[in-house]
Amino acid sequence: MGFLKKFIEAAENSIEKGIDIGKEGIEKGAELSSKGFDEIKDVAMHGKNKDKLK
Repeated sequence: MGFLKKFIEAAENSIEKGIDIGKEGIEKGAELSSKGFDEIKDVAMHGKNKDKLK
């Protein structure tokens, strides 16, 4: 029974770690998306930094 309990605990920890990594990825993706949108907006509105969009 001890092995099964340790196995379940390890699986739960792995799932929690995976969720944390996923959250970090989503946050980073949202940050980069927002930054990219701001750069596109600058080009569209002001013609600034056109070379950044290549």
